[in-house]
Amino acid sequence: MAGFAVAPYLVAGAILRAPVTDLVGLFTLGLALHCFACIVNDLADLPADRANPSRAKSALVAGSVSQNEATYLCLLMLLGLAAFVAASRGPVSSRLELVALWALMAYGNTYQKRSRRVPPLVMDQLCGVALAAPLPISIALLGGSINATDWVLTVAYGLQLSLANSVAGNLKDLDADRLAGLRTVAIAAEVFLTPEGRVNAPSAYKLYAQAMELLMIGALFLAMCTARCTTITFVVSLSVVAPLVAIAARDLHVLVSGKRRVSQQGRERFMIANAVAFLGAACPSVGLYAGATLLAVIFAWTYLATVALVLASRGEVTVG
Repeated sequence: MAGFAVAPYLVAGAILRAPVTDLVGLFTLGLALHCFACIVNDLADLPADRANPSRAKSALVAGSVSQNEATYLCLLMLLGLAAFVAASRGPVSSRLELVALWALMAYGNTYQKRSRRVPPLVMDQLCGVALAAPLPISIALLGGSINATDWVLTVAYGLQLSLANSVAGNLKDLDADRLAGLRTVAIAAEVFLTPEGRVNAPSAYKLYAQAMELLMIGALFLAMCTARCTTITFVVSLSVVAPLVAIAARDLHVLVSGKRRVSQQGRERFMIANAVAFLGAACPSVGLYAGATLLAVIFAWTYLATVALVLASRGEVTVG
């Protein structure tokens, strides 16, 4: 979802107390990278998606957008990135890191499920790196210095999104991916779905998912403890983060244990709880008011994007 993609950019801007113009620029940059990654992924997965009934309404599968149009749009976005890098006043090193990030996203979204050289587990970790790296890169682009708390927040977000990809991302298309001969962490771990859509997973997969969640929780609390903030800010943040990560851990356990159905859209409850917990853990670094504003903006954007997708799937609006 777009909210996950733009969050590290906005958190970076909030950490530096950047002006609104810079925040809008970072938001636009994050949204552009998200769209680029989604289009590249859809192009790469098109053969498998055509055989997947749940993807029948996808723009490329349905034919409302042609492969050539999608490819031209990707090229246009790359030209936009080149213009941004050329015009940016940020350090050369951070601009080169931004280019490398786009290259990593292109590689990851093309070969994530089909690489024969890189194991699926490593590909999922690379996905987490690509989605979390914008936080320190954005701080550097704006001329700020990256401290230990920023790195810990980056690690926490990377772990969170690697986990989301290995669980929610893998499980929603599990049968179709297996039929297409693709490689994912869930397929490699010999995870199957029951006829009712519940997970039938070996102990190793459950242990992996829960260990990643615990590592992510540890990183969130470490980020909160190392940030310089007032006691009241820390207490408020802790009161938000603690119950959310408990809810996320519980829901993840229920999901991988086969006690509830998998979301066919990949929007699992543990992902949402973890995402809000990340923003809560960032509050000691950005301040309570900035944190609350970030949360409102990201959720408003995510809600509007979700509504647009739902209306498009019903044929009430046209997307593309």
